[in-house]
Amino acid sequence: MSHLPYLCLLILYLPEIVYTECGRQKENHQQGRSDRFEHRVIADNFYNTQNAIYFPNTAQRGNCALANGVLPDGCTLNSDGSISYQTPNPTFGPPGVTDINYNSAVLGLWVRPSPRFSLNLDADITSADKTFTRVRPLQSQQFRIRAQYKAAAWLNLSGYFRGSYGQNPMATVNGVERNQNAGVSVSLTPSEKFSTQLGYNYNNIFSQIYLCFTSSAAQPGLPPCPGLPGLLQQLAPYTSNVNTGFIDFQWTPLNRLALDLGANISAASGSELNLNPLSAIPTAPTGALNSSWYEPYGSIAYHFTKNWTGKALWNYYGYHEDSNGSYQDLFVPRNFRGNTYTLSVRFAF
Repeated sequence: MSHLPYLCLLILYLPEIVYTECGRQKENHQQGRSDRFEHRVIADNFYNTQNAIYFPNTAQRGNCALANGVLPDGCTLNSDGSISYQTPNPTFGPPGVTDINYNSAVLGLWVRPSPRFSLNLDADITSADKTFTRVRPLQSQQFRIRAQYKAAAWLNLSGYFRGSYGQNPMATVNGVERNQNAGVSVSLTPSEKFSTQLGYNYNNIFSQIYLCFTSSAAQPGLPPCPGLPGLLQQLAPYTSNVNTGFIDFQWTPLNRLALDLGANISAASGSELNLNPLSAIPTAPTGALNSSWYEPYGSIAYHFTKNWTGKALWNYYGYHEDSNGSYQDLFVPRNFRGNTYTLSVRFAF
């Protein structure tokens, strides 16, 4: 039977319609409909209670200031002249209720034009009419792509992408976030005695939001924080980039002998807002740790008999951090390396 190109398309709009269409060439294969709706209700409540002590000489102040010559409720005069205070009869106030409505759309596409190649794509798009906290996005999107290709009987290629995004465009928030992850991998098996796998991954994280803060070493000319006198407002971006790679070789020159050699490598960098750029001494890192990690390894395994196998394994661990400008790096550099050797014997029955 000859192979027919395969195509599957899924469209989901929430809370309205779910529509699925699958087919081989031009023939409809499956259809389905469904409804889904999300309404979220968050109820929260709290009360404040305080325990304090006012020292002698000026004890009759604050919550314990005299009222017509008498200490208020919750205040107790101690033998040493101090006054203890505890909030009298704390009670809950009216609960706060937040209603949030979500509308979402989901799109999926599966394509297999030949036995050697397949492609999967799907997306999830959501919009909300409000958020419970200011760091939550009003709109969010997720995209996922995965492809596989069998170039030959001994060569396989694959790649993927995943992206998560969010936005909160309110004037006092201006929030943006994203998390992107992409990678490729290759698998080669030219013979039963030799195989290789290698791959690469890239991860990017970004976010920004308005912060309200106070600092004597802040950047000059910052606007005041709306509705909060005495505080400054500044847009705070953050970035992080991580590159990761791996490679592995496996070789069996003899039926009883197996060799394995490979390495894992990772490097990270990034940046973030410095709230105190005028500080005489840098007291905070400039962002994510600028670091690198190296882990090469190798092993030899020998099958003495059907049940007994001996193995020797070597691992190297190397870690390095670049200086990020803060004073901590001047006194406590964070770098290390090490080698480990393992000898083992396995009995299988």
